Amino acid sequence: MVPLPIATSFEDLNRQVLERCLQEDTRTVARETQTIGEAWEKERSLLLPLPPSDYECCDMVTVRLNPYSQAQYETNRYSVPVKHARRTVTLKAYPFTIEILDESLLVASHPRCYEREQDVFAQRLASLLSPDVASAA
Repeated sequence: MVPLPIATSFEDLNRQVLERCLQEDTRTVARETQTIGEAWEKERSLLLPLPPSDYECCDMVTVRLNPYSQAQYETNRYSVPVKHARRTVTLKAYPFTIEILDESLLVASHPRCYEREQDVFAQRLASLLSPDVASAA
């Protein structure tokens, strides 16, 4: 998009992108007789239907929990309840959250950390740690 949008949040950015897309629907591209919106409506009927279930837009990896009951994703470590230590689990990394599953059971969910070499603890666990560690979690 030109100019590059300035947004205060992803919701704000999505709103701005939608507004611009709707504005583009009325535009006619050079050497075309129909608007972008009219061309889209014509093409839309030719598309295949969407799958019945949503696509999980995440990076899904299998990880082995360390002895401290942490799952590592990229350079960060995310806490998991101790009873799952040393198990192999599935980690789903979404843009804003990390979910850790033991088989199909969700055992931990954390805000995703984009810093490097961080230990991310569950909120209730972080409150039991020293104030310095809790404020960094």
